[in-house]
Amino acid sequence: MATQEPSLPPAVQEQWAARAAHSVQVPSGHSPHLSHPDDVAAMLAEAVARAAEHA
Repeated sequence: MATQEPSLPPAVQEQWAARAAHSVQVPSGHSPHLSHPDDVAAMLAEAVARAAEHA
């Protein structure tokens, strides 16, 4: 969830993510992959590791 996204409030993002098995928050606007690339890369690596554990 991009907590500083002006066009999509966090409350709406939380509703969309409610059915997800795992969610994370990034203190970012619309493009966290540009403003926080290291954080996004770490989150993706963690997601891959979780998926590999359940494979």
